[in-house]
Amino acid sequence: MPKRPADLKVNGVDPCKLLTASQMTEVKVAEAVPDQIEVSDLGKQPGCFYENGVKYAYTVVGLTNRDIRAWLDGGGNTTSRLLDVAGFGAAEIVLTGTEGVNCAVAVDVSDGQALYVNYSPTTQKGESQDQLCGNAKKAATLAVETLKTLK
Repeated sequence: MPKRPADLKVNGVDPCKLLTASQMTEVKVAEAVPDQIEVSDLGKQPGCFYENGVKYAYTVVGLTNRDIRAWLDGGGNTTSRLLDVAGFGAAEIVLTGTEGVNCAVAVDVSDGQALYVNYSPTTQKGESQDQLCGNAKKAATLAVETLKTLK
């Protein structure tokens, strides 16, 4: 795991404030919808759906009860690889045996915490797995940049 350039706590952060209006334009979403979202088996936590009509959505959750090692250590129904997001270590997470369904990126922002960003096309189909993961990484990078300004 790379050393974190900063310790960015996600507890108490509103996930619907992690993409600014200009960043939402950059990833082509128009609406931020707060919700309680369950990631893996971690229980529901505050999250946000950033939506582009019915084409696709980004799901952003500040996980306060898991760091990225859980994904990188393997097991479960996901395949992960280590990558860099804005200087932070991150796990790129894909459901095992799927192609073109979705992609998530969990960023190591603090001990025992992660910033989780998932990109899922709904009606917009045909993107490659690399494109899906590129979209997730781009939104995660933007969210980390915003998180730096919120603490």
